Amino acid sequence: METDEDDMLLAQLTEEEIAELSRTIDPDNELLPPSQRMPSQTEKEGTGPLDRKHLLDHLKKQAQNSKVGEDYVPFIPKSKPKVEEEQKEEVVKKPKDVFSNEFDDILNELDEEDIAELASELGMHGLLNQAQSRGDPGASLKTKCTPKPTIDYDYDPPQSTDLLEAITSLEDNDPYLTELNLNNHSLITSQHIFQILDALKTNTYLETLSMANVSLDDRHTSSLAEALRENEMLKSLNLESNRLTITGLKAVIKALADNSSLKEIRLANQIARGGHRVEADIAKMLENNTTLLKFGYAFTSNGPRFQVEKFLMRNTDMGKNMES
Repeated sequence: METDEDDMLLAQLTEEEIAELSRTIDPDNELLPPSQRMPSQTEKEGTGPLDRKHLLDHLKKQAQNSKVGEDYVPFIPKSKPKVEEEQKEEVVKKPKDVFSNEFDDILNELDEEDIAELASELGMHGLLNQAQSRGDPGASLKTKCTPKPTIDYDYDPPQSTDLLEAITSLEDNDPYLTELNLNNHSLITSQHIFQILDALKTNTYLETLSMANVSLDDRHTSSLAEALRENEMLKSLNLESNRLTITGLKAVIKALADNSSLKEIRLANQIARGGHRVEADIAKMLENNTTLLKFGYAFTSNGPRFQVEKFLMRNTDMGKNMES
């Protein structure tokens, strides 16, 4: 019904009115291209293809010739003149006299005790020390400042262990070699590390081995894991500050399940750190070890940390029960 009424209304319009109506009404149909939604309202003829340089020059010329506001100043291209700054005389203000000249002579005649008493009466406690504030006799205005004594820290001496002699003793299963410290050794190479790990497999006297910061990496983890499975005497192992990745770290910890002598191992500060999932895997691997009492590793998640602490406490209780 509405369509018929619209047709009747449109039939009564002239051509000029229909053209004006088509210019003002937009069908608002997203499926139609813009050229069909509304007819072109441009009455001027085309000037040809776009010339960008010509357009920019025209806009620049129009902007320079346009007058905006009453304070219009025409644009004149010129360089900015240099302005020489005048040197300003520094005005030195003299401090005001706190006391007038008539009190100078009186203050010069007072000794330290009189000045301290006067400062206390005037409430100038910043000039007094604790002894003067308490009124102790003989307290002086001059405070004694004693510097703190310097502390001499005991730094680790340079590594002096004879590397070749230590490896030879380890390979010969020397009964007097129960502790070997190779931390920060500057002469140790990858081949030396392989020799130490191979000798560790059959050694029956070494109890403590420290190899921190010796560039031990994933290439050595296979030999290290095999040494941990076969060695039955080593009780403490320090491998901090080396270059183990997550894969190498897991390989070492997995070998602890077959070790029954190690009480302490330190693996902190490696080249790569894992997130919660890696730390959870580490904690799960340590569940099968029943002799480890100390595990040196910087956990970032509380869950795996608490789980490892529970396993270490379990091992401690088991050791106490076996001793009793």
